[in-house]
Amino acid sequence: MEGEVLRCKNSGCGRALKVIDGVVLAEEHQRSSFFDDSHAQMSMTTQQRGTRCMCYSQQTKWVDMRLGDLRPGDRVVVDVGCGPRLPYRRSTRYFLVGVDASLESVRLNGEVDLRIFGSSSRLPFRDRSVDAIVCFYLLHHLVGHCVRENYANLEATFREFGRVLRPGGCIYGIEVSPLPPFFWIQRAVWGIIRRIYPKLDMFFWSTHAMDEVSLRSLPLGTHMLRKVFHCPFWVTFPFVFAWPRLQFPRCLYPFRAYVYEWQIPPGAMS
Repeated sequence: MEGEVLRCKNSGCGRALKVIDGVVLAEEHQRSSFFDDSHAQMSMTTQQRGTRCMCYSQQTKWVDMRLGDLRPGDRVVVDVGCGPRLPYRRSTRYFLVGVDASLESVRLNGEVDLRIFGSSSRLPFRDRSVDAIVCFYLLHHLVGHCVRENYANLEATFREFGRVLRPGGCIYGIEVSPLPPFFWIQRAVWGIIRRIYPKLDMFFWSTHAMDEVSLRSLPLGTHMLRKVFHCPFWVTFPFVFAWPRLQFPRCLYPFRAYVYEWQIPPGAMS
């Protein structure tokens, strides 16, 4: 760190990034994010009992267990889409970097060791320098202006994950995935809704689409595991976190909550 600049010390690099309020700017801060103004309300919604039962309680325990398996030492974990707070327990067994496209959100996160304002498809890390990546409900926010751009953004993110991960490294992704009929309905009408409502920032991936896009974008031989989490059908929670008072029972929710784990093969090359 040199004053308000973070400079890479590796020979042949020398890249310098601005630092504002303790946040490293890996991207130019040219436009605001949906979460700049809504992070407080979204964080409050995630603490509701029903929301935690459906989307967080089991998932955070699973991530805690996986990160707890990391060997002590110089381990680097990157939480992409870290937001203003972590949903899982922080451990001193690894160095934790938080990356988020919302400057206001990542500025508030005091639980990570290094805060970065940046993009999931342009991570400011060297090739094969990261041991694990966590993305808690990030992947459905990688939207463009049309469905084709949504696919391109997801592919670019997985290619970037594959570039920065060391051989044997893992990605832990938590997502809700629509049941097949609803995915195809969403795909058919999403572009129209996006033009009518430009702030739409969600496109939910079916398990089939997630499998297909991730495995063709990550290094050959990547192993994928998928686990579904179950929640009682009578539990109520807000289907749209930005509208916390509009709650419905789980039995009407056409989504399932999953954890996806991808492991880069030991001999992988970027």
